[in-house]
Amino acid sequence: MIFPMEYTHLGHDYLDKVNAYQLHSGVDLNYGRPDQDLGKEVKSIANGEVVFARDTGKGWGCLVVINHPDYGIWSRYTHLLDFRVVVGKKVKEGDVIGHCGGTGGNWSPHLHFDIIKKELSSWTKYTSMMSLDKVREYYAEPISYIKNIQDSEGVNDWKKEAAAWAVENGISKSGERPDDPMTRVELWQTLKNYDLLNK
Repeated sequence: MIFPMEYTHLGHDYLDKVNAYQLHSGVDLNYGRPDQDLGKEVKSIANGEVVFARDTGKGWGCLVVINHPDYGIWSRYTHLLDFRVVVGKKVKEGDVIGHCGGTGGNWSPHLHFDIIKKELSSWTKYTSMMSLDKVREYYAEPISYIKNIQDSEGVNDWKKEAAAWAVENGISKSGERPDDPMTRVELWQTLKNYDLLNK
């Protein structure tokens, strides 16, 4: 499992109070960096099937929801500039599903991202009038959820191995991030695919 896009900071965080009647169901990745994230790729966090892909107008704007049966969850991506998937499309972890935007309102380009634990009556549903316990019942805290899955799947070990390989082979000076555009995990997966780790 991966994060849907690179981010340096959050806008509204999970369970922040948006207004008197609504708690924030997910996280806003990179909110408040005018146009710096406009057009950045947004990727599926895991293998799954698209169950919703539509411009919903004011509010969420362009919205995509993916069902991930391997994990028993749904991921929701909103305010997209566009979407590159249709309902029923099978996607793999890392597939580009759209691009970061500010649709649905006068938003600074960012990605509102949710992990949904229980199927909603409507994929455009907000948390208005939902109690704290009810929000927690339906939504998971996205950052720690993904990090926990990555730990359980050994992704952090992959990152360390890829970082070490990148330094040793002059791809990265520090190992903290390869100088090429691939993430460390993608680098590790590429090396594994080409059977270079054992050479």
